[in-house]
Amino acid sequence: MRLAAILISILLLLPAAHTAQGVKVFKLSVGIGAKSSYIIVEAYNASVGEYYFRTGDRIDYTVMGRLTINITYTNGSTAFMVEIPLCNVRINGKLIMINDTPQRIGLYSPYAPPGREYWEAQLLVLRDLKRSYERVGGELEYSISFKEGRARLTTYIRSRDKGEMEEEIEVDMASGRLLRFRRVLRSSTGDVWKIFEGVYTGEAPGGGETSKPPTSTTSKPSWEPRGGSLLWIGVLAAMVVIVLLGGILTRGRR
Repeated sequence: MRLAAILISILLLLPAAHTAQGVKVFKLSVGIGAKSSYIIVEAYNASVGEYYFRTGDRIDYTVMGRLTINITYTNGSTAFMVEIPLCNVRINGKLIMINDTPQRIGLYSPYAPPGREYWEAQLLVLRDLKRSYERVGGELEYSISFKEGRARLTTYIRSRDKGEMEEEIEVDMASGRLLRFRRVLRSSTGDVWKIFEGVYTGEAPGGGETSKPPTSTTSKPSWEPRGGSLLWIGVLAAMVVIVLLGGILTRGRR
């Protein structure tokens, strides 16, 4: 619980940090109305609300606005500022979010700022987080590679008695568009708790909300985490989402 408490404190600092003069601001290259769609290629115990994803599900994003937030180091000082998109989100055609950050419901943001400099700035934040995790007995490993116009970021987080998380994303550096994502969470005994993987499939189609909500036959796993032992994983997942694509759990400024 000590690790979770420390990470929650760090998380709360992110939207509250004051803007410092001379801080780099990374901006999106896409405008209002930009669309991206993703097909889920593997899912286990991954959900939005009561809906559990299954292979073949489609997530459609439409950018409706922008939000500028601070990304901070663990001491509360500002590392940089970043624009993130506010989106309308549909699952299998059903509108589930209007003009908000997808990270609020555990989804990835479809866009990050373009260019290599943004991802190199992430390395400084990850290095800081790594030192913090190690001080409380955790482990954080990460790598960023650049190839054929894509940035690929992988992270691995582990606690000796509470579980682990692996995460990987690929982003087109010219547009900042998310091309692929994968997240796997495991318990301390190695049981898979959650899998969520998807790939970019093109621009989201037009059209309005369907009247029929998404349905799912995927059930929860037969075992459940005991005593909230995987609570910290949820906190770490939120932290990693913030680091990866500039996500946020509470509103910053528009």
